Amino acid sequence: MAILSAQISFKKGLAALVDDDPAVAVVHFREAMRIEDQRASRPTMRFLSYYGYCLARTGRAGGDALRACETAAAREPRDADLLLNLGRVYMLAGKPKAARSTLDRGLRISPGNRALQRERARAELCISGPHRSNLADRSRSLAARLLTALRPRTAAF
Repeated sequence: MAILSAQISFKKGLAALVDDDPAVAVVHFREAMRIEDQRASRPTMRFLSYYGYCLARTGRAGGDALRACETAAAREPRDADLLLNLGRVYMLAGKPKAARSTLDRGLRISPGNRALQRERARAELCISGPHRSNLADRSRSLAARLLTALRPRTAAF
């Protein structure tokens, strides 16, 4: 009965996530973990991973969210969905390089996974996208113009 109740809570959490309500999803995933803690077997890392991801989606991308997803991915390193959630949390935490590395691991496991491909492209864009170099070029250009404007002018005789 406990296994079924935990699965029902987990599915309610997934439904809340689809409805873009991560705060409600966190409650359901936490409940699934609580129910599962009452049984003696090993906890389901999927519950922990989705809990961490939804926690991050509520604006708490550091601390508990990262630990939850990192723990789940470390215990089940061949589960591409757990790596996807961890990559997403890294992105929300402002760590696109860690996200890219994690998503690459997921893509080695599941090369056709479109969600992993999409998130990997987002991470890559954050790391090396055109806006980065464009911003750096504009900053250098502005600095050069300021230095030129501030340079003392010598009078030509």
